[in-house]
Amino acid sequence: MVATAKVAIVGAGPQGLAALKNLVELNLSSPEPLFAPTLFDARTAVGGVWAFSPDVNTLSVLKSTIANVCRWRNCYSDFPVAEAWKMDARQGDPPTYLDQAEQQMYFEKYVERFDLLRYIKFGTQVKKISRCTGEDGKWSVTTAAVDSGVEQVATFDKVIIATGQVSSPYSPELPGIENYTGTVLHSCGFKR
Repeated sequence: MVATAKVAIVGAGPQGLAALKNLVELNLSSPEPLFAPTLFDARTAVGGVWAFSPDVNTLSVLKSTIANVCRWRNCYSDFPVAEAWKMDARQGDPPTYLDQAEQQMYFEKYVERFDLLRYIKFGTQVKKISRCTGEDGKWSVTTAAVDSGVEQVATFDKVIIATGQVSSPYSPELPGIENYTGTVLHSCGFKR
């Protein structure tokens, strides 16, 4: 008998959702569950930066953003955009390049199609991850509820970090910027 591994996944963007779906799918191919996954995301929606937030302190694409990769390449191999389009009862073919709302819908339908919602804890920020002392390679994961700040600590066998490379705003230092007389701001400032 194989012990079920508790797995924490941090981030409900494209990679976090794919990791979660694959762990759930691996369980279906085994007589006993191999993984007990829990996906944590501080936000209240799936999609990572594609989940628009009006908050200037939360990095997201703008409502006017259109993907620069076509729908045939910017999708999961086992879930074409056309399938999400039909699940959402949309007429006709999807556009070649999805806008923010369409991309958001795609991730929501992916979660629905593979029954992933029950594994996701929204509004839960991961505050700290550290190795447990005295426990064979386990991880201590400290989370906090975004609305109340109440912290919890849980132990996991594995941790998957899927926060993405653009989860935090980054503004590089530009030599000579002090000579520029216009306004300098990060793109998340466009939401103001």
